[in-house]
Amino acid sequence: MSAYEISDTLDSIMHRIDSIAKINDDIIKEMDNAVSTNSQIEEVEYKITHPDQKKKLVLNVREFKSKKPASNIIRTWKDKIELTVIPDIFNDKLNYTCVNYADLVRLNKEMLAVVHKYELFGDGEKAKNEVNKFLENFQLIRDNGLKQIQKKLTVRESSDLQILEKNVNNINSEIENMVSTNESITFTMTEIKCSYCNSTNTPLNCYSDGVMACNNNENCLGKRASQATCQKGFITSSFGANQFGGNQFPANQLRYTVTGTYT
Repeated sequence: MSAYEISDTLDSIMHRIDSIAKINDDIIKEMDNAVSTNSQIEEVEYKITHPDQKKKLVLNVREFKSKKPASNIIRTWKDKIELTVIPDIFNDKLNYTCVNYADLVRLNKEMLAVVHKYELFGDGEKAKNEVNKFLENFQLIRDNGLKQIQKKLTVRESSDLQILEKNVNNINSEIENMVSTNESITFTMTEIKCSYCNSTNTPLNCYSDGVMACNNNENCLGKRASQATCQKGFITSSFGANQFGGNQFPANQLRYTVTGTYT
């Protein structure tokens, strides 16, 4: 991955290690700040539905936007990073297991303290070979760990909705052609609709108790507000358990808005 050149000195390899460890530390500080400030990260999910019509199938793509605490994304991240286990000649008892964010933070700090002890050996080839293993470990922590979490924390600036709608429309055309040649085909499926007016051709607010309400209809929103009586309490609905990992939310908390174009 980062084999040193014969011309490399121990100091030059150490300099590269210090640079990467500093980059890692800066990313860690950025993430810790996101946790301490309770930053909310927008997540987007796309669902494809169709009206409950037995003789006609028209697919619709809908965009679901929700907010998730950065702390949840960071603290629940898991991935096994295969680091090189380096002989413990200084008896530091370093644990090279790396599967979560806490391990990334710990190893970036602890390995840096250990690797600088190799400066005692000068430019010997054996010392440079061992130090290079540390360099590769720091790179893995950066590329396979911290930068992967960073991607999850990056707010999307564009939506895939238009592209998906185009693809879905192509599928609809194929389905229509198929049905036109075989009258025995039927379809069944349940729509997502407003809990108050049953409208489907509208953006919908979805609340933590599973209620859907038109977000551009004052009447529906008014009914939602009048029924949100659990402001001081919490509930766990089947909707919450299925969609949000069983976490509890205030009954009237807005979880996400459904948008898109519909047939």
